[in-house]
Amino acid sequence: MPCNRIITAGGSFWLFVFALSQVSLYSSLFDYRFGFVALSVCILGLTVGLAANHWLAAKPAGKAGAAWMAASGLGVAASIAAALFVPFGTLASFLFLAAISAMPSAFWAMGAAALYREHNAPIQQLVWPVVVGAIAGTFVSPWLLGLTGGPLPMSVWAALALAVIALAAPGRRLAAVVSVVALCVIGLAGIYSNWDFSSLPRWVQEEGATAKPLYVESMSGQVQRSGTQWGTFSRTDVVAHKTGNGNLLWVYTNGMFSGLMPVEHSGQNDSESLKKNFPLIALALQAGQPRNILIVNPGAGLEVRMAADMGVSNVYGMESNLAMRPVLERWRDYHGSLPTRPGIKLTYGDVRHTLRRDSGRYDQIYLSVAQNQVPGWTERGPAETYLYTKEAFRDYWLHLRPGGMLIILAGEERLYMRSLLMAWETLKENAVDGDDSLVRHAWGFRMPGIGLREKAYEYL
Repeated sequence: MPCNRIITAGGSFWLFVFALSQVSLYSSLFDYRFGFVALSVCILGLTVGLAANHWLAAKPAGKAGAAWMAASGLGVAASIAAALFVPFGTLASFLFLAAISAMPSAFWAMGAAALYREHNAPIQQLVWPVVVGAIAGTFVSPWLLGLTGGPLPMSVWAALALAVIALAAPGRRLAAVVSVVALCVIGLAGIYSNWDFSSLPRWVQEEGATAKPLYVESMSGQVQRSGTQWGTFSRTDVVAHKTGNGNLLWVYTNGMFSGLMPVEHSGQNDSESLKKNFPLIALALQAGQPRNILIVNPGAGLEVRMAADMGVSNVYGMESNLAMRPVLERWRDYHGSLPTRPGIKLTYGDVRHTLRRDSGRYDQIYLSVAQNQVPGWTERGPAETYLYTKEAFRDYWLHLRPGGMLIILAGEERLYMRSLLMAWETLKENAVDGDDSLVRHAWGFRMPGIGLREKAYEYL
């Protein structure tokens, strides 16, 4: 019985590792809400497995526990292959992938229950090993995600571990056959993907199909991936556009554009090229001649680099996307260790909380509102919208010096107009020059005919 408990705890550990890998995968492919869907699917599989075992309880037990546990590893291997082979983007493919990802937990529940039933042990003895394994798997998963390099490589380890654990249970002969099949599936998937399990996912190529910007451009062969950084609920890709500016790398978080990284070339001065390609940023810097600026969500450092090149003494960037810190650290040789330059300070975390604790006053505050939404399909999460509320604009206004400027850089007209209206409402409540202050303080520009891929912002 102690051996059965160890087998159960180990299986529970790796099953939850797989479940959390699916949460990370689906959150990155779609949006944050699909992470909960992936977790619900795994729980549904456990329920189905226990229900099936109850139905099988009337039949002779045999030594089927090990085979079902090995089938759990095979189910993980099948889900890995499906994520590589099956294109995303349609309801049918999503339902198929969800059904595949429910199989490992269903098979494991049947195997664990059968294992205890074979020894006439109370099914209640399953509870503590399952709970201990689940807690351990939940805590270790974020570390494993970074160690293995993504949810699919982490799932490979889960499949191998479940196949090996099944061989420790009674009835290992049939389990060995199933485990060998699982290894073959993983091998074929590895050969198909050239052992790059973090490659960009396949997406439907039908006319009118909705896909995120990165996947649209990868399908047309316009991007070359420089690397991928995985977080618990996010995937960050750094890519170069084959037909784009050679001085820039595009950064995408979960397939959505999140910033531009300036590439520094030894012995070359690219400041004039950046001014030419991003006139809206250069215009505000030249018009105000600031010495002390704050950049909200500087992304991969474009605005920071341009401000430093144009002589701004102190540049303070507050970034809410925690995935940007490891990206800037990993690609520091590309941007020339931008955060370590004199006069540049970058912080990561809750921007509004940091801003309320900050006693500084700034000549200019930059608010970057990039276009990172697929209309009618993805939705901005609370962490993305709270920086553009009326209360947030009031915080920005209070941190400006007399005569200071709040500069909004927007990637789409709807976000630009929303931000402009928020600024007007804030000016009404904090008018400094009477009723005509709106006319003298609120202005904007539009750069027509500029696409997202070529330029980050169209509106100032």
